[in-house]
Amino acid sequence: MVKKKKERNRFTKKQKTWIIIAGVLLALALTYDFYVADNIRFYANWVRCGQRPVGTAGKGFLGSGVPHYIDQPLISGFRDVIDYKCSPLEAERAGYSADPDKYRFPHKWELGEFRKSEE
Repeated sequence: MVKKKKERNRFTKKQKTWIIIAGVLLALALTYDFYVADNIRFYANWVRCGQRPVGTAGKGFLGSGVPHYIDQPLISGFRDVIDYKCSPLEAERAGYSADPDKYRFPHKWELGEFRKSEE
């Protein structure tokens, strides 16, 4: 006759409750980050670029201003960013201005890539 070992629960009820709470909090944190904070995408671009990327922004409130790039904080609760570029020069080559109020491309000008017709 073979004796069957008594099966034990792997986790107690209290441990299961804490695991469920931690899972729900992790899901909420990831959802918040993907849809609002955008920190994961920021750090993924940092790794891809090898340096801190600049964020690109739209035309501002109600379409006033020009598409521009902005330096990003290390940690943010809200990033109003369309896309990330590896450097200010790359952002300027993509058509984003350094100034949110008028078109200004200092890095392209410095390298001589700026044509007079773009002024």
